[in-house]
Amino acid sequence: MSSTVVKDVEKVNSIVWFRNDLRAVDHSGLSHAIENSKNVIGVYCFNPHQFKLNNLGFPKTDSFRANFLIESVKCLKEELKKITSKDIQLNIYEIKRPELDAFLVASSVARQIENRISYKRAIKMAIAASIRMNAEGIKIQISGRLNGAEMARSEHYK
Repeated sequence: MSSTVVKDVEKVNSIVWFRNDLRAVDHSGLSHAIENSKNVIGVYCFNPHQFKLNNLGFPKTDSFRANFLIESVKCLKEELKKITSKDIQLNIYEIKRPELDAFLVASSVARQIENRISYKRAIKMAIAASIRMNAEGIKIQISGRLNGAEMARSEHYK
C-alpha cells in the first residue's frame, strides 16, 4: 500500500506560546507552525510575580533582568520577521492577578509537586491564594501515583 499526502488541505491559524525560551532558531513548535499554518500568532506573558520582592525584601528580578526580558522579546520579533519575511503579530500580556489564571495555578502546583512538596499542601495553598484574590470558585483535579502509591488514583478539590 502506498500512502499519499493531500496538499490541498486549507491551512489554519496557529498560536505559539513562548514561555521561558524566547528563541526562534531551534524552536520546534514554531517551525512546525510556520510550515503548516496560514498565520502564526506568538504569545508571551510577563508574570508580575517575577518583579515583586522575595521573603527577604529583595527584588526577585533585578532591573537588568527586566531589561533583558524586554530586549529578548524585541529581538524575538525581529528574528520572526527574518524567518517568515512577513509582519509578525507578537502579543505581550501582563497577567495582573496570576492567582486567578488557571494555567499559572496549575503550573505552580505541578512545579511544587516536582519539588517534592506534599500534593495536598500545594493544592490547599493554591486554593487559599485564589480565594484570597476573590475568585468565585476553584476546582483542582490531580491524578497519578500520589505520594508514591502503588496504584494511581484521582482526587478532586474545590
